[in-house]
Amino acid sequence: MAAHFPEPELIEHLLCLNLFSKKIPSVGIVLDCCTKPSHDLGRDDFFNAMFEEMKDFLIRNKIKKVLVACPNCYKIFDQYGGNLSVMSVYEFLANLDVPAKKISAQIVTIHDPCAMRFK
Repeated sequence: MAAHFPEPELIEHLLCLNLFSKKIPSVGIVLDCCTKPSHDLGRDDFFNAMFEEMKDFLIRNKIKKVLVACPNCYKIFDQYGGNLSVMSVYEFLANLDVPAKKISAQIVTIHDPCAMRFK
């Protein structure tokens, strides 16, 4: 399994990776972009080349499931990932048996992007 985080916030990614590795010791991290913007702009040759390169890398490394934080990545892996299954990081976190620990008095909300509704 690989966790896919395209954003540059490395510290948060490493904290998530540490949490995930307690549940799945072999989890890895990929920081590449799925190139959905190129897909949507009609840059099909670029999109196909870049996404196939990433997909081939994952398959060569025996990855079967990809966890994604980005709704665009979810849609791309779902549509073009072939035998790779895709799961939202938030769905994965909801299924973890992690004890709640209050670290702040602030209320936090996770936005369900329109692109992910009904998934």
